[in-house]
Amino acid sequence: MEGTSQPGVKSPRWPFANQAEYDDARKLAAARQQIAHEATYLDTFDELTPHDQEMSAVDALHYLRAGRRAGLFEYARGE
Repeated sequence: MEGTSQPGVKSPRWPFANQAEYDDARKLAAARQQIAHEATYLDTFDELTPHDQEMSAVDALHYLRAGRRAGLFEYARGE
């Protein structure tokens, strides 16, 4: 699935290795957005536009992969 279009996703390329990595990136993005909401009253993840949710998930994907590469945690679901 990497680099392909995903139905319902407005980005031209789908950067996630598989559905599990996508799901985990969205969970991480939602948790990060909740922290921001609690600290600064920004919108919650559910209050973001679908496009902003997807962009947040891509950012979270980069943190997931960086954490694996740095050896901070093991991650098997998205591999």
